[in-house]
Amino acid sequence: MLSLNVGSNINQVAGWLTAVQRKQLPFATAGALTATAFDVRKHAVEKTFPRDFDLKNQRFAGAVLRVDKANKRKLSAAVFDRLGREYLETQARGGIKRPTGQWIAIPTQHIKRTATGKIGKAKRPRNIVNKPNVFFRHQGPTPDIVRKPRGKGKQLEVLYQLVPMARIPKRLRFYEDAAKVVQRRMVPNFKKSFAQALKTARR
Repeated sequence: MLSLNVGSNINQVAGWLTAVQRKQLPFATAGALTATAFDVRKHAVEKTFPRDFDLKNQRFAGAVLRVDKANKRKLSAAVFDRLGREYLETQARGGIKRPTGQWIAIPTQHIKRTATGKIGKAKRPRNIVNKPNVFFRHQGPTPDIVRKPRGKGKQLEVLYQLVPMARIPKRLRFYEDAAKVVQRRMVPNFKKSFAQALKTARR
């Protein structure tokens, strides 16, 4: 699942502070972590996803990315994919995808996707091969799923290529962008949060 945690080193600085400052430090840190997580999410929604994906649904990133806020007892915040889509993590890190069965079905341009970029249930390999004009073609080292268009003289359309494994290139620079946002925004957010915490402290 696509997820980024933002933590703190609060124990390393607490010894330098006054009693009031130490008391307010967890509140200030939690506020800074949460604000920074929202900065990461904002950058991902407005910059990272539109740059790295050809999004048919412009609201997609904003709909799936959520922030798990920090508090004084849990000094970490997270930006995560609330639906746990495995393919987003794969796109962010790259790697090898292996099949659960014998083959991985790679869709071609003949498979139309939904507005969110997904393949509808009816067009997935297990379902589409049940249609009368769609069948497996055993030609070459691996089979294909092909469709015979209606009408004379039309060529077969390859819907899926079946392969034993697939190399997924890193495409989504979520983690790289997030690290830059954290580096840029954490200190200003902490200063602002710490000042607010001291301002509202009971003395």
